[in-house]
Amino acid sequence: MNYSLFVITGLFVIGFSFSSVYAHVTIEVGPYEVEVGWLDEPPVLNNLNAITISIKEPGDVEGAYMGVANAFRNLYATVISDGISKSLDIQAGKYPAEYYGEIIPTNTGQVQVKLVGEINGIEVDEIIRIEDVETGSAGNIIPRWIKNNAGWWADGQIPDSTFVKGIQYLIKSGIMIVPPTAQETSSGSLEVPYWIKNNAGWWADGQIPDSTFVKGIQYLIKEGIIDV
Repeated sequence: MNYSLFVITGLFVIGFSFSSVYAHVTIEVGPYEVEVGWLDEPPVLNNLNAITISIKEPGDVEGAYMGVANAFRNLYATVISDGISKSLDIQAGKYPAEYYGEIIPTNTGQVQVKLVGEINGIEVDEIIRIEDVETGSAGNIIPRWIKNNAGWWADGQIPDSTFVKGIQYLIKSGIMIVPPTAQETSSGSLEVPYWIKNNAGWWADGQIPDSTFVKGIQYLIKEGIIDV
């Protein structure tokens, strides 16, 4: 049996925020709505990921929910797979409802998250099955924190030049991997097309897949805007 179930990471993430969710599971615990799932879906073997947990309570308007701050003051999360469990180091996300624990899955197959403790006096003892870990492919690997930069760029918080230099560095350093792309003769314009910035914003929000974002990066390489 492989006892190296997961590598629990303790990396400090700047500007961490959740994207749209697909295979997340939502349950109700007393008045609270608890949603659990992987940050990057599908989860891939040996790739850095995070388990995200959103905890909300009813707001003042009927049908509306608001985030619960300090929900993990007396609440604990454990990952279970292949009969082995590991505690998650839960960190607060960008907004009150958001919490996450970084993790590198080292086994494929079924994964469960166990939540035990209490939220503001409401007892919690739940086991939630989330999406299975896959073997996956390392063809296009994009660290999720690049999504934060893409979102900031799309919002105009960082200039085109900074974004382009950052992508160049990531590709040259092997941190971000894109398919081989032949560079054509430069048109003389180093301006980033606006549609690529739109794509970056949509990708950061989870509205388009990684493959679409990668095609935009390949276009920048082909046009000589990104030099790798």
